[in-house]
Amino acid sequence: MARVGLDRLEYLMERLARELAMTSSSMTGLGRPIVSLEGEGAVRVLTGADSGAIVRLGGSNLSTVTLPALAAGLNFRFVAVTAFAHKIQGGASKIQGGYHHNNNGTTCNHVPVANRTSIALGGNVVVGDTLEMWSDGVNWYVNGLINGAATLGA
Repeated sequence: MARVGLDRLEYLMERLARELAMTSSSMTGLGRPIVSLEGEGAVRVLTGADSGAIVRLGGSNLSTVTLPALAAGLNFRFVAVTAFAHKIQGGASKIQGGYHHNNNGTTCNHVPVANRTSIALGGNVVVGDTLEMWSDGVNWYVNGLINGAATLGA
């Protein structure tokens, strides 16, 4: 076996192809888990293991979901799949941030959220209303776009 000198090795490294051809290939593990709330009065307590999930707020009337204990990096996307005043509870944790609503199709409003314990989608919920929440280990932070003003818990 021949030894390759440092200059030759550097020359070969500089000329390596820097692209990866993935013809007829696929990658796995890219999808987000989905947590579905279905049925009348659906209730779910999320855990840290659910982090990263898209939470489908569905059912034949409002659904209620409770966030897990605070831990840095936890995150969720909540999507209304039925038009009810679904509720997200923070438990003893505080919710910070803000969201936008389009005042049932008339104007866009930004609503700040400070030191709240829950968020319930407003009376003009439309399918597709979305809130995203994440934690830094101290608070939950919310951002989203919904059709009508939400009800914020003290």
